[in-house]
Amino acid sequence: MIAGTKFNVGLYAALKRAGYQGVLTDATSYDVAILKDPASAQALEGVVAAPMFEPFESTAPEIAKLKADVEKVAPGTQLTQHLAIGYWAADIFLDMLNKTGKDLTREKFLATGNGSYLYENAGFGRIQYPKDHSEPNGCGALVKLEGGAFQVAKSMKCFDNVPLK
Repeated sequence: MIAGTKFNVGLYAALKRAGYQGVLTDATSYDVAILKDPASAQALEGVVAAPMFEPFESTAPEIAKLKADVEKVAPGTQLTQHLAIGYWAADIFLDMLNKTGKDLTREKFLATGNGSYLYENAGFGRIQYPKDHSEPNGCGALVKLEGGAFQVAKSMKCFDNVPLK
């Protein structure tokens, strides 16, 4: 499904009531806020969501670092997809700064980002510039809501994009 969580809660509940037993999947249902509402959690039980980063429930060292960094800066902060995307974007920015070097100029920074820049991280995947200025990076993971908690269904994997022409 490509729809928001509010829509999916009603749709998935109706599909289950109608007897549907297949896989339900989307990109938005990986949200701890869902777990606070019993009706939403029930409707989304068994749903497989597809975050574009390694799930917070993972034991990967990169996720442990993300959690520690967030806790250090803002103790008790709830981990969300939005937070993860911002965190990894900042990590890419800092990596690009580092690869540009100490004699930083705008021109040198842009040359790094528009050159043959490569960022790989098991928590986020892979970014390759300039190619990924206009393409998705082809990386993602799967989580499944089971027993009222998210479980890693499949850790981060990256694949080559399939051209659609």
